[in-house]
Amino acid sequence: MTTTERPPRAAAHIAAIGVAGICAAAAWLSFTALTDLASRSGINAAWLWPLIIDSLIVAATIAAVAGAGTYARVLLAAGAALSLAGNILHAVLPPGPLPIWLNAAIAAVPPIALVAVAHLAVVLRRTTTTAPPDTTELAAVEVNELATPETPETTEETPDDTTTELRDQGLALLRQGHPPRAVADQLNVHRSSVYRWRQTLTPA
Repeated sequence: MTTTERPPRAAAHIAAIGVAGICAAAAWLSFTALTDLASRSGINAAWLWPLIIDSLIVAATIAAVAGAGTYARVLLAAGAALSLAGNILHAVLPPGPLPIWLNAAIAAVPPIALVAVAHLAVVLRRTTTTAPPDTTELAAVEVNELATPETPETTEETPDDTTTELRDQGLALLRQGHPPRAVADQLNVHRSSVYRWRQTLTPA
């Protein structure tokens, strides 16, 4: 079996320093260009404008890594495209006042970013508070099923309408906060069925 050799520690440190240096230089050059662009558009405190764009990119990146989904990735792409477009326009536009359409576009960035980031916070909160289905207890129950034969009461087949009625009652009890074991005992059904019902519940 082959093993992958790790790079020398000194080389890793040098690479990390190089990455940090490139990031700092690129961020500073982009910041100065976007600040000048915002200043030429007549925005007060023009230095805040590039901070909004860069913060949007950072927030969307972190949210995407945290699993916020498509919205975070789209927001990241939009922030990167906006930063790129601003730097290009700063390089190609002649000195002096900007066209009125560009002034309007620059002025629209802060409120749009506010709405976008507020919605991103909601999406990220839903992502972090929605726990994945608990399969540990279900796996333990299934192991117990293999080890312990079922009683005639649990193996006896029931009509479809009765099964549906029991499932509805079980879901109602689960929504009220009753533990799966208590629901199984109350409805006289196997615990594995209750755990499968619980997995179908949509988080509030």
